[in-house]
Amino acid sequence: MSFSSVFPNAKDARNLSRNIQIINGEVNKIEDSITNALVQGEYSVTVNDSFMTTPLTSAAQAYYSSWKGNEPSIVLDDQMKQVEIYFTNKGYSINRKTNISTQNTFEWILRWWNKEFYSL
Repeated sequence: MSFSSVFPNAKDARNLSRNIQIINGEVNKIEDSITNALVQGEYSVTVNDSFMTTPLTSAAQAYYSSWKGNEPSIVLDDQMKQVEIYFTNKGYSINRKTNISTQNTFEWILRWWNKEFYSL
């Protein structure tokens, strides 16, 4: 048996380093917000009450600082990117914007409005 067969390659090491609980929690919160918006007949949702976005929490401020490049963190950037990839792969438009109420946290903005569908 060689050591290379039990030692992870770089891609596997990145995947093992991810905090799946944080990513899954964020995805689940956003999915809940989308579900609530669907019930209301909406085509978009703003999420500012998740782990990464809740105002007045040090976690949300750290994610914001990393996103803005003030205090970059490869780990936090990767977690946010995984959330974006998840929803983009499902066909949603997902963006972040500064929460104007706090100026030091962000909000997720998700849309599932399709202009082409509307013009039919």
